[in-house]
Amino acid sequence: DIFQAGRDQGSRCAWGDKPWVQTTAEPSMFFNAWEWCRHERDPVMRLETGLAHYNQDLVYDAKKTTYVWSPYAMTHAWLMRDHLADRLRAFKDNPPDLRRHMVGWASGNCQDHRAQIFRALQRASNRGWRTGRVDELGRDGAVHALGACEHNVRWSSSDEYPPRGTKPWELYKDYRWVLALENSAEPGYVTEKLVNAMASGAVPVYYGDSRAARKVFKRGTFVDVLEIWRLKGHVPGDPEVPGSPPTEADWDVIADYVVTIDRDPDLYAKFFAHSNALNEEPESEVYEDAVKFEIGVDYPNEPFPQIDRPVLEQIGPDAGATREAVWRLRDLFREKLDERDAWELRRANGSKAAKH
Repeated sequence: DIFQAGRDQGSRCAWGDKPWVQTTAEPSMFFNAWEWCRHERDPVMRLETGLAHYNQDLVYDAKKTTYVWSPYAMTHAWLMRDHLADRLRAFKDNPPDLRRHMVGWASGNCQDHRAQIFRALQRASNRGWRTGRVDELGRDGAVHALGACEHNVRWSSSDEYPPRGTKPWELYKDYRWVLALENSAEPGYVTEKLVNAMASGAVPVYYGDSRAARKVFKRGTFVDVLEIWRLKGHVPGDPEVPGSPPTEADWDVIADYVVTIDRDPDLYAKFFAHSNALNEEPESEVYEDAVKFEIGVDYPNEPFPQIDRPVLEQIGPDAGATREAVWRLRDLFREKLDERDAWELRRANGSKAAKH
């Protein structure tokens, strides 16, 4: 373990003064590298899953370290791209609008806001669907918690919970909507939760930084909780306590919105206007004045890496931090890269000579 090696040698890192890259998994966590070992220089790059520390002078020196935004969602989207890039084809044998149950959710990380929206959906379903009712298509308004949190339905006759590793398109194959709820609306923090929900074929109900989420998935392919509140002129939280978390009444607004759409096939179909849910050109995403999200101010680069897009396009003149990071890395390995380029040139010339 490289950190253990650093501690065994005292306070100095095992790699000494060599260039290094800093990575952080949880965006709100202040990464104190010196708690493990002392670095001789600033990191060349800070690879972050969120934006909580972007442009914070106390966290990193922007003149020495390039901050690159690489949300979890991008890696998971790449792994599940076959179920995201052509949803009509991927789910032609199991159309989401014809699935039996309304809402599915599986989580083992129980938090108050997650329980509140789940219970709000149960209440709204009872009002809009009436308990036990099945429509002419065989659909019902069931709201199921498959995981440990709010658990109310068995996975099978033999298993209480879904087996570990169950794919989202298997986990939620019977549901028209899936809850995708981040731990908090942390800036830039878009995780596998939204990707899994989208890859199930259902419509995700997303709570998190939806500005950032719209850089990953096209607007209108998921229920944007924050946007629904904003469009309805609804300010979540206790009005007498500024900055307080959403209340039961706030989640009722979202639940009623979902049930209303669920009962209207035309409204539900609008979420599938784009067969490819992935945002192929996040730099073209337009934000209203009330939802500012500006490169270089609010975020350093478009979410990296982007799916099925040439790397050169992701490090172009307008790419922001990814371009800067690549050039810094190239400078570090200039000698090796020059050797590689020379070798490839010799190989190419040799091939030409052989043909003649």
